[in-house]
Amino acid sequence: MIWYSSGAMTCPAEETLLAFASGTLESDPLEETVAHLDGCLECRKVAALLARGDASAAAPSDPAPQRLGRHILLDVLGSGAMGVVYRAYDPQLDRKVALKLLRQDRQPDGEERRAHLLSEAQAMARVAHPNVIAVHDVGEHGGDIFLAMELVEGPTLRQWLGAQPRSREEILPLFLQAGRGLAAAHAAGLVHRDFKPENVVVGQDGRARVTDFGLALAAGSGVFAGTPAYMSPEQLEGKATDARADQFGFCVSLWEALEGRRPFVGSTLAELRDSRERALSALRSMPAWIRRVLEKGLSRAPDERYESMDALLDVLARDPAVGRRRLALAGAGLGVVGLVVGGLLVLSAFQVRRCQGSSERVDAVWSSPRKQAVERAFRASSEPYAADTLVRITRTIDAWTRDWSAMRIDACLATRERGEQSEELLDLRMACLDRRLDELDGLVGVLATADAATVEHASESAASLGDLKECADLSRLVTSVRAPSAQIRPAVEAVRSRLAEAKANRDAGRYARAGELARIAGQDARALAYRPVEAEALYALGDAQAKAGDYAAGELSLRSAYMTAEAARWDELATHIALRLVQVVGGNLQRFGEAGVWADLVASKLDRLGPRVDFAGMLAYSRAAILQRQGHWTEALARCREALPLLQDAFGAESVRVAQTERLAGSLLLENGELDQARVHHERALTLWIAAVGPEHPDVAMTLSSMGHVLAAAGEIEAAEELHQRGLTIAKASLGDRHPYVANALNNLAMTALARGDLERAQSLGAQAQSIRLAAYGSAHPLVAASLTTLAEIALARGRAQEAFDLGKRALAILEEALPADHPSLAPPLASMGLARLELGPASEAAQLLERALMLRREHPGEPARLATVRFGLARALPDDLARSRDLALEARDAYAKLGAYWKPCVEQIDRWQGGANHRPSTPPLMTGPDSARGAQNPMPPTVPRR
Repeated sequence: MIWYSSGAMTCPAEETLLAFASGTLESDPLEETVAHLDGCLECRKVAALLARGDASAAAPSDPAPQRLGRHILLDVLGSGAMGVVYRAYDPQLDRKVALKLLRQDRQPDGEERRAHLLSEAQAMARVAHPNVIAVHDVGEHGGDIFLAMELVEGPTLRQWLGAQPRSREEILPLFLQAGRGLAAAHAAGLVHRDFKPENVVVGQDGRARVTDFGLALAAGSGVFAGTPAYMSPEQLEGKATDARADQFGFCVSLWEALEGRRPFVGSTLAELRDSRERALSALRSMPAWIRRVLEKGLSRAPDERYESMDALLDVLARDPAVGRRRLALAGAGLGVVGLVVGGLLVLSAFQVRRCQGSSERVDAVWSSPRKQAVERAFRASSEPYAADTLVRITRTIDAWTRDWSAMRIDACLATRERGEQSEELLDLRMACLDRRLDELDGLVGVLATADAATVEHASESAASLGDLKECADLSRLVTSVRAPSAQIRPAVEAVRSRLAEAKANRDAGRYARAGELARIAGQDARALAYRPVEAEALYALGDAQAKAGDYAAGELSLRSAYMTAEAARWDELATHIALRLVQVVGGNLQRFGEAGVWADLVASKLDRLGPRVDFAGMLAYSRAAILQRQGHWTEALARCREALPLLQDAFGAESVRVAQTERLAGSLLLENGELDQARVHHERALTLWIAAVGPEHPDVAMTLSSMGHVLAAAGEIEAAEELHQRGLTIAKASLGDRHPYVANALNNLAMTALARGDLERAQSLGAQAQSIRLAAYGSAHPLVAASLTTLAEIALARGRAQEAFDLGKRALAILEEALPADHPSLAPPLASMGLARLELGPASEAAQLLERALMLRREHPGEPARLATVRFGLARALPDDLARSRDLALEARDAYAKLGAYWKPCVEQIDRWQGGANHRPSTPPLMTGPDSARGAQNPMPPTVPRR
């Protein structure tokens, strides 16, 4: 059984299967049932159980549940003997999912098999790949196991193939995608054992996703684990199987898709076994090179197949006919010229062989010994996400090296065989490719000595390997900086090799080493008097200095780099440097006016360079980040929305740049009070980060915490606390107990504990966060101020108004020194001070503080509950302005009422306050959170700061 929302499989009724098992089924339904059993593992299981007199296992006796875990069941998508698939709603993440409830039989060994199935399902949940159906959650219900999975709208691969005639050019890419999904599962230790077109879903986005990993193995003893027509010989014979069995099923499926029939025929198991011994069925149109690939994958002995699914896909992705066709055309055009032609043909063949042999260079850089060195380094790492990261970077580098080889061969053929490009263009293309290969060489060297920082940054490092498309962009190549003279070219290449090593160290988080290498490269570059490479070295130095936190030195180096690139008339490099200066000057040094000047310089460069979606996307993102720092959230959001499609076009829809931008957009939407859209963007960001770097990476922890803020703002405190706790667990495991990311998670948990009324826990967590931030940043950093504000709100809830006022005052002093007077981040400490002064008196001072907080909150609404908190506080601070006091209280009440049931105690408290005499401020201790508020006369509504 599969889970998709259209065309779900309809299985025979239980009485039909019982009649089939007892031999009493009539001929017409018998033929239909036999055909169905050929493709349905679950029904074969039931038929086998019924045949041995165990009908009790076939049907569940329990009524359909209304909920499974936190999931609300909506309707049934499909059902079969092994279980039921529901369309369900996950209220925590506000999304629909496909939820599969796996019914377990009650055989004596059922508990052992149930435990095995649970383990297998949990393994499935750890596979994060775009070509595998995502498993979001695994749980138990009444002794049965359920899986909450990605709900994909679209047909199965079988249905897609049957909808209309499909060409090889359409079929192969989808199967390559499905194969990559299989390879990802194999890397995680899973074997499918039942790969067939029915177990691949084609989404509306055109992406293939493989389903049902591991379930065939768990189906139980006495029943074949798989569909016989697609099973390997070892499966049919009941022998042990491994990932190579999936190769067999994959090749049967692809053969069938291309030829319209399977390679082996047979209507019984015996016939199928016999057919594996005979020659493959005749072909109509399959190219010989594809046949050779599939025949190897269909070998009877597993050892004769490919060593891995990746190896099979590598061969299947290359069409060797292209180069041969070009050579044949060249030979045909010259064949009448006699002996001279023979010489030309020999030369052409020699040239092609020379072009083909150029891939040996990349093979030496990414050789088996160097791969093994990287594997050893990652396996020795204690980082919990090291294994996932190793799989991802290996796949990324493998794909990059294939593309590098193909592009180098194409560049060679374009000049030496096809005559389309000049020798000068060939030199430019080869030089570009050589620089990219130097980057890979440096990266592999760093990965082979990986430490914790290297493992953390490895996925991003691999993804940031030089863009090979630039080496085929002829207009960019011919307008680029002049090449060095022949006399200094070897020395320039040596400097660039050192800079490639510096980049690899920078990408791996080794900023000091990167700066050291860049400084040495810069000295060598100055001695050469070749300005382009000198600019490159200064850029690398400034970037490394800024990454290491020395922003002042980084700015100076980057300014020098920019001026040197301008002197060399290298617009492209100058644009990169100016973009980096936008980030350093605006984001780190917070000199926003100067950052705007650098951004304008980038925009002017784009006018000269022409359409460049990569630069345009990065510029829009940089402007958005600076505007966020300034507190201009609406403008920042507009820039973010401008950046997203550009970055998707330039770097791919699943790149980390897109994930980063989705997260920023979600945070900005939260600041603007658009909670539903904030949730959507955070969910997208989380999915992208997990796919890019694995589920245990610090960037996933950061995204979980950011999503937690959205849920907390919506009043979903328990769900928010769960996300913050997951973020804390990941951050501690990957970064250690004293890392600033850990402080962020602790502070978030302190606020959810405060909202629940668990004041002791809130105080403990808040104090831990403050301790880490003080050690990391010193006493004058805005994040230290955020922790002080958290502690102030906790003190208010504990009835310690003077302590709360003092803490808020310290926080405000830090922020006023660091930020402009109208920055919205000043609102939380102002609100804490105002509410404390409301208790301490006089009310007029409380009103002044709360008026200022309200002004900032009204212009930047942020979380609606926070704005309501300030309004209700100000209402209580205006005893002599009853009309305005009443209006403010009503506005606060309306805001709480719109936020849902969680905030009902706050609504009730405002109603009680409005019913009191003269609407004067009362003196009971201020409490925080609806749970605490139930016993208080005058609580402070719950707030959840975003730090």
